[in-house]
Amino acid sequence: MRMREYPTAAFRDVTAPNSDTLYNTAWLDVGKEPWILSLPKVDGRYYLFPMLDGWTSVFQVPGKRTTGTGPQKYAITGPGWRGALPSGVKQYESPTSIVWLLGRIYCTGTPEDYAAVHALENDSKLMIVAGGLSVGIGLGLQGVVNNFVSGLILLFERPIKVGDWVEVSSGQGYVRHIGPRATEIETFDRASIIIPNADLVTSAVQNWFHKNRIGRVRVAVGVGYGSDPERVRDILLDCAATNESVMTSPEPRVCWMDFGDSSLDFELRAYIGNYANALIIRSALRFAIFKALKDAGIEIPFPQRNLHIRSDDTKGDHPPA
Repeated sequence: MRMREYPTAAFRDVTAPNSDTLYNTAWLDVGKEPWILSLPKVDGRYYLFPMLDGWTSVFQVPGKRTTGTGPQKYAITGPGWRGALPSGVKQYESPTSIVWLLGRIYCTGTPEDYAAVHALENDSKLMIVAGGLSVGIGLGLQGVVNNFVSGLILLFERPIKVGDWVEVSSGQGYVRHIGPRATEIETFDRASIIIPNADLVTSAVQNWFHKNRIGRVRVAVGVGYGSDPERVRDILLDCAATNESVMTSPEPRVCWMDFGDSSLDFELRAYIGNYANALIIRSALRFAIFKALKDAGIEIPFPQRNLHIRSDDTKGDHPPA
């Protein structure tokens, strides 16, 4: 698995991950055949590729401070393995048949540096030596395996499930299908977003229905400066109380947000039992608020500008017609 952005709370491979690092992880079975790790030239960039055995003890640490920043190749072998290795490959013997590769590369976080680190990730490769042949799998090209494993994580841990309303970087909508490679999200416009499962595991996902469907709606209202703020507050709370979808606990609240350019700015905040109906409930509250304020003679202002037109009375000579 390779990360394409800084670690978030969803990244659980490391207890306290570095906040300025992109991680590359892999689990290897070296019990029968070695794996060859090929690292590209990194031009002085800080990086580290610790190798941990099945007991999570580090047995080798290729990196800038230990092996330099030039191109490197290492054969990760199991205990007691004997055989021929390609030329220029250094052997690292693991005490156990299982190896955890926990690579990390420093990144400044700028779009340009993200692109540079992504290129290094794509050029970092793993090759399994099987029967004298090497089958290469780039760390940046293990998408199929990563997505399959991530799909299993989604199915077992269930951070999202079919029917959830989720927001991701590419849009929002309802989860319609979680497949072995990708997850389908149907937007509110009935378009489909196909997201690789690995992106859902390693990136931030906002799930409105993760634990339940309770959510909070907010309705902003501006009234004229001559209005009574307490009267406005009471009207907004009455509108919330008369809406059957608004919960009484937690109780609705009205916040005076600011002194606007042309209005006193308030916000009604209320919890509803099914956030899937948030748009409909917000709309209903606006209808009710507009009518209640109108009936109370409270003005809802709108920005106005005065335009002054000045004529130029300057007289001057004019050319003959």
